[in-house]
Amino acid sequence: MSELINRLSSQQKRKDQQPNIELGKEIAASANIQAIAEIKGLLKDEKTPTEIVADLLKTLESIGESTPALITDFYLEVRKFLDHKENYLVWRAMCVLALIGPYNRDLVFHDLSKILIIMDHGSVITRDHGINLLIDLYTERKYKEDITPLLEEQILKAPDNQLGQYAEKWMKVLTSSDAQKLLNILNQRQPELTNDSHKKRINKIISRLIKLSTQ
Repeated sequence: MSELINRLSSQQKRKDQQPNIELGKEIAASANIQAIAEIKGLLKDEKTPTEIVADLLKTLESIGESTPALITDFYLEVRKFLDHKENYLVWRAMCVLALIGPYNRDLVFHDLSKILIIMDHGSVITRDHGINLLIDLYTERKYKEDITPLLEEQILKAPDNQLGQYAEKWMKVLTSSDAQKLLNILNQRQPELTNDSHKKRINKIISRLIKLSTQ
């Protein structure tokens, strides 16, 4: 086996992700093109064991968190794992796609139906990164009209403990013309909240939105 494979968590009999994270940081810091090419080849190879694929996706996430430009052309190699039967590979793939999505918006938009289905049936991590992909598309003028109602729907049905986080993420890029739309959703959701911290968080967002919608 190669030195890169030997560095992976599964090959060291480790159950934590630290070896994968450290490997990704090293590859990013040195812009190791050879290692990046090896990762791409392994992800393309249908014979690569699942545990190695999982480690490689975590390594890619580590690279992408600091230097996403190094892995912008990995979209198709990562996207195929959205169809995998193992849920943990699906959400790890979503983690990577959220980092390189801004460089592949046309591809993300093309895959939107699949991404939305995965968000509805996947883990919290899957949904969180799906929201990131939607919000990024919202910032692109040509996609904004299509993405706005999808974001409204996601926030309308978000679990109480995710509602504030999703609303705040959208707030960061929200245009004043859409402020009233988010405000209406939060006003609708607010009476349903039972947790005091959730209520307080949403009330703060509502106050900010009222100011934004009147500008």
